[in-house]
Amino acid sequence: MVKQKYLNRLNRGVEEWNKWKMQHREIRPLLGRANLSGIDLSGIDLSDTDLSKVNFSHTNLSNANLSGTFIRSANLNEEKKEYAMFQDFSRYHWVLPTYCYKDQTSLLTSIKTHIIKPAEQKAKELEVSNN
Repeated sequence: MVKQKYLNRLNRGVEEWNKWKMQHREIRPLLGRANLSGIDLSGIDLSDTDLSKVNFSHTNLSNANLSGTFIRSANLNEEKKEYAMFQDFSRYHWVLPTYCYKDQTSLLTSIKTHIIKPAEQKAKELEVSNN
């Protein structure tokens, strides 16, 4: 069960939380059942924290330290099905936009239009720009 004092500390921001966590390594914060949806927690140190049944939907946990955490039954669902590990690639000019498909059938029926043709077009553009 979430202890309000830890939730209050977390609400002060990632930087404050991380400073406190560095000074109190012996404490295992209890955040179980907390609603942390939609919060930017990138870079947070949640190591050795009870995160059971926490709602992390739409929460940015990139570069978070989750070592030693207890995360049983936490909600990590997102609306979008895009793979987060590819988000950083979009800054490169040679990367195609993400194509989202609803099932295997829709992917197979549209692979030429939405994947192969755009890839061929991008390759031609890159070839022209490199010459």
